[in-house]
Amino acid sequence: MQDCYKRISSSVFFPDLGGISLPQDGEWCIYRNGEEERKIRFHDYHEIYNIPGLYEYLFMNVLQCQTPQKIRELLMNELRNRNVHINQLKVLDLGAGNGVMGNLLHQAGVEKIVGIDILKEAKITAERDQPGIYSDYFAVDLVNSHPEILKTLKNHRFNCLVTASALGFGDIPTSVFKAAYNLINNGSIIVFNIKDKFIEKYDQSGFFRLISNMIDEGHISILQREHYRHRLSTVGMPLYYTAFVGLKNSNAPF
Repeated sequence: MQDCYKRISSSVFFPDLGGISLPQDGEWCIYRNGEEERKIRFHDYHEIYNIPGLYEYLFMNVLQCQTPQKIRELLMNELRNRNVHINQLKVLDLGAGNGVMGNLLHQAGVEKIVGIDILKEAKITAERDQPGIYSDYFAVDLVNSHPEILKTLKNHRFNCLVTASALGFGDIPTSVFKAAYNLINNGSIIVFNIKDKFIEKYDQSGFFRLISNMIDEGHISILQREHYRHRLSTVGMPLYYTAFVGLKNSNAPF
């Protein structure tokens, strides 16, 4: 391996850019398996999921991602505040990926979790790595789903929506977030996080306007809001997100 790479393990190498950080959605690594070497962009999740254990190793171990634990912590706090037992939840896990968030919720006592992700590789990986965690898992685009899938989802009568590290970079656009939000019952708890730049006025993703409008128009009441370190960059710099806990009052208009 050339000097322009920093060895993380025998199979993973980060680019050595002299301390310069790449944009978060431009970060990548070299993955080596025997004689084969592959450059894998961190946001190309379908490639990461196809390598068992690589997601957890990269994000949870090396880059110290705290978001799944933070989402669970905030949800548990709100349940205590509302005197709701966790086994009463029917959770829709949006952007469920390979099931890390679902597994933590299951460990905490949630008995019904349904996952949604646009990537078929995510569904395959969740079923491979987290068997028995999800009551059901759909690899669909919610905005362009077959009516029967939407009917099936509505019949679950969800009372909680969680989405962890899935908003703002084009993986889940505002239209899909609204569609998932509208699938859960009024009075439900919503827990989600988003990178700081997507909730500032110059944001171009649409999330600043969406969240602001949902609050101003009374569709959601914000119960908790916490700024925290999501994870480290490949050069060890902290990446900050904001996590929200909300109460759904009404559907968001399209």
